[in-house]
Amino acid sequence: MGLVIMNGAAERAGAYLVLTQVASHAGELARPPAPGQHFREVCHDMRQPVAGVLSLAEAALTVPELPSAARSWLEQIVTQVETLAELIEQSLDRDDPVGGTPRTDLGQLACAVVAGEQLTYRGMLHTRVPSRPVLVDVNRVDAWRIIANLLSNATRAAGPDGSVTVRVDREPGCAQLVVQDTGPGFARISPSTGLGTGVIARCLVRCGGRIDYGRGPDGGVAATVSLPLGPD
Repeated sequence: MGLVIMNGAAERAGAYLVLTQVASHAGELARPPAPGQHFREVCHDMRQPVAGVLSLAEAALTVPELPSAARSWLEQIVTQVETLAELIEQSLDRDDPVGGTPRTDLGQLACAVVAGEQLTYRGMLHTRVPSRPVLVDVNRVDAWRIIANLLSNATRAAGPDGSVTVRVDREPGCAQLVVQDTGPGFARISPSTGLGTGVIARCLVRCGGRIDYGRGPDGGVAATVSLPLGPD
């Protein structure tokens, strides 16, 4: 831009116009982005640190004579971060960030979620899955969030002296995931934020699934999720 020198009234008018334009532009910059745009910007900025954590964990797994406990923790970190990275990419690549990803092995996914929960839960966790893959035609991240939130609710209800069982079955026309605990049933349990219930409901709507609650064989809650089967 060249330098323009003005005198008198023209100079004052020009200065006023420039200042007005600068003030208007500054207002636009200061205005917070729309919620959807803000979400996409946050996801965009998260990609690099998430990739960095994943790279560091994978590098640590190559260290010779790594203790078995440390190796197990690092493998769980890799699994968790890979899921987070997948969620971020889906949110950036689609206007609707939760498009379907068919042929998710529900049994394998349930085992991975339970393995992560075992790192912090002091009670007993049991997993029962068939040897044959149970493929569901749903988004993997949505299925992960359903299992993780149900499992978190169950371990909180059962407490450190209780137990939780996660079971995957193939039923006619659908796959079933059952999460049952030895807690107080539908009686009062320690309060939570309540966010998990909403997450489960939204994910089920997107997956075309449903959930039923009942009493488990040990008196606690049994949550049964039905999901559409994928092609074999």
